[in-house]
Amino acid sequence: MDRTASEICSDALRFYSNMGSPQYATDRNKRAQAERFLNEVADEAWSKAPVEQRFQDFSISLTAGVGTVPAGFAGDGQKAIVYISGQPQVQVHYRAPSVVLALLQSQPQTSSYATYYCLHGQTALGLQQVITWPTVTGTMLVKEAPRKVPAMVDCPCPPEVVLDTGGVVTAGNHRVCVTFERAIADLVSGTDGGFESAVVLSTGTSKVLLTDVPVSPHREILARAVWMTKVLSAGVNQAAPFYHVGYITDNITTTYTANVADASLTVQLRTPAQAITGPEQFPSNAIDSILFRGLVFRLAGSYGDLRGDAFRQEWERAVTRYWAENAGGRNEVHRFVPFPGGPRGGRGGGFDRGRLRGIIS
Repeated sequence: MDRTASEICSDALRFYSNMGSPQYATDRNKRAQAERFLNEVADEAWSKAPVEQRFQDFSISLTAGVGTVPAGFAGDGQKAIVYISGQPQVQVHYRAPSVVLALLQSQPQTSSYATYYCLHGQTALGLQQVITWPTVTGTMLVKEAPRKVPAMVDCPCPPEVVLDTGGVVTAGNHRVCVTFERAIADLVSGTDGGFESAVVLSTGTSKVLLTDVPVSPHREILARAVWMTKVLSAGVNQAAPFYHVGYITDNITTTYTANVADASLTVQLRTPAQAITGPEQFPSNAIDSILFRGLVFRLAGSYGDLRGDAFRQEWERAVTRYWAENAGGRNEVHRFVPFPGGPRGGRGGGFDRGRLRGIIS
């Protein structure tokens, strides 16, 4: 069953903590705890996954020998093969930053392929950078490199909202929500919609001031997007879609002013199925058996439930069994019958010609 990180946290809190009440699931401290536990569960489950699940190919765009590595890049490990696109026969080897920097200073060169590379420096957003010697402009391809454990990113809790004068928000009732975004200005790589704010009643010359806007603990989150409903014409309890208002282009600021009329609200909030929150990088049939059940046992232990150890042991067996059953080659159908004349069936599993003669006769 496919679920976002926020749906897993909500379901676990409601299921385990207080018998379905929505109040508990919107508590900021409880959600922060659930998100942290869910990331711990993902870390442990990921460490037990088959190699092919934990490795991935990456590409890095290089300009003058410098490129930004993807957020999921965890290092080149011992199996990675690195080369420049168009030059697959020339492998690029890792060297310590001091070696590469010394070569760049003592023997500056520009080429269509590189000999050495290293990780050195960070972007303003905290992502690692790679540098090469000689200096290359092109695409670096990294094959079979270990990738980071997918971050489990919960959706934001609701911000505080109040009205101010001097705005153009359409007269009527509105609600606001916030999403965490992994990229700025693409609207396709963020979380599902956060919890809705209280209703605000605009006079037609109002703007909405947001305070206490949530920030994410994850470095992958580069911005927040703000969303607002159009006028709730059917009443304050109306279920209504949210539309994009604007961005908070960092993961630090906690205030924002929404000042957009309904006519300008055109881009609708993504559905949970379109959200990028972390669990989608696990096999879909592992989300319930590994992530949800793992979060439940962590919550049980944190609340002093004496069944916590039993839950953990059951979960560990489930994780081991799941990855073993889904390892490469486990579910392949044999294409050939056993070699004729091999060990008799029943003892060695081979081909029993005596049984075949009996069937034919």
